[in-house]
Amino acid sequence: VHGDTSLMAGPKTKSPAAAAAAAATSKGKKSSSANVAIGVSVGIIVVVVALFIQSQRSGPTASSSTSSGKPAPVPIRKATKPASATASNGDIVSTIVAPAHWESDETWKTWAPRNCEELAADWLYKMHEMKGYHVFCLNPKGEVEPGKFPEEFAVKVYRHGRNSTVSFDLPLSSLKAIHTRVTAELNIKPLPGIRQPWAFFNRQGRRVLSVADLEPLMLMYEGGQWLWPGIEIGHTWRIKNMIPGADDLVLETMELIPLVFEVKNFLSNDECDEIIKVATPHFFTSQVAHQDKDVGKPSAEWRTSSQWWYDSKYETKPVMDFIQRRVAEITRVSRSHQESPQCLRYLPTAQNNGVPSRYVAHLDSFDLRFYDSQEDMKREYDYGGKNRLETVFWYLSTVNEGGHTNFPRAGGGPQPTNFSDCSKGLSVKPEKSKVVIFYNLLANGEIDEYSLHAGCPPLGDETKYSANFWVWNKPAPGNHFQPEY
Repeated sequence: VHGDTSLMAGPKTKSPAAAAAAAATSKGKKSSSANVAIGVSVGIIVVVVALFIQSQRSGPTASSSTSSGKPAPVPIRKATKPASATASNGDIVSTIVAPAHWESDETWKTWAPRNCEELAADWLYKMHEMKGYHVFCLNPKGEVEPGKFPEEFAVKVYRHGRNSTVSFDLPLSSLKAIHTRVTAELNIKPLPGIRQPWAFFNRQGRRVLSVADLEPLMLMYEGGQWLWPGIEIGHTWRIKNMIPGADDLVLETMELIPLVFEVKNFLSNDECDEIIKVATPHFFTSQVAHQDKDVGKPSAEWRTSSQWWYDSKYETKPVMDFIQRRVAEITRVSRSHQESPQCLRYLPTAQNNGVPSRYVAHLDSFDLRFYDSQEDMKREYDYGGKNRLETVFWYLSTVNEGGHTNFPRAGGGPQPTNFSDCSKGLSVKPEKSKVVIFYNLLANGEIDEYSLHAGCPPLGDETKYSANFWVWNKPAPGNHFQPEY
């Protein structure tokens, strides 16, 4: 049911048939801003500044637009910049439930020699690999006084999350110097477009912002953003304190190619009901953004559902704000990188003029090769360097027949010949309050062509309600939060 509905995109493919079949991606938004400052002086000068930014979701494509897709002006909202690798989502500071064999936090930052194989074991893939994901083991060279940092590290790197290793010595210096050295040692090549630098994260998925944040085990992502390591199908990460007083949440790996996780009970039933209630009066026919070769074709060739964007008036309300903070926390990606939620409605065929309500297989990421004539779009997306990193897909209702989210290329399968066929690959059942997290980009920032997915039609008399929530690898178009780093 999700697709790249906010801006534009179609399935990445090198074959003409594949490109033609899933040319569409959803309509999006561009932002424009207007800032007004008013100063009033009476005795003591008091300055009051009001800043407003108007967002527009008409999208930089030739697709037709609907007025209900445009949000109202929204004030700038700032997220606190953390001083170190910690969370900044209000009262939410979640942690990975540590296996029994993990060292305690008290001893973890004591710089003493450790066994790299044991240290890295929990973070290595059992099969396949995670391109652009590297597990670093840092051992001090020589003795280190308590409370001090080593002057030099002996580094062992498990490349792409597997047992293929590289070892080298790394003098302690600035993060910039460390970045230069590691880039050379791993022979990391730049990708097309304006890319962000790779980044280190600790074992809690927190970004390393200074040398003081370095730990004995570091996780490095060439694409500069955290992705949960899948490890193997059925693997689970337990997250505590996601919701104060609630049970731990569990991320279960559903698939490695593409990387798909399921999280049950992420939403409450009341939250689901509230989202549907707010969206229902505003639904309009879903649109798509056309690739160059498909301009002028009706959106219904690919998509026959209904949608509505949650604009700023609703995003700032407590229910939606709390959900978005939880998404930032579970993805370990700043709120500045979030698109506004897009609620979806898939009607039973009998209520949809006899037409199955669906969205054929497509990608949520943007392959700019298929939008070569659209210069504004290419600039806005940093010539391929800015893209949707992951989709957090919300299931707002349970559908007993059909309505699945289908990944036809799951497990490394071939490009489908029929993009409406939901019988191949992995199908995720719509269950109220569940979310599915899947990654549109690889850990190195490249588009994952295996993340092709479809919204399958309900087959009974139940309506499917769901929502797309996209998280970008850079600040998202139309987002007004201040980046945290």
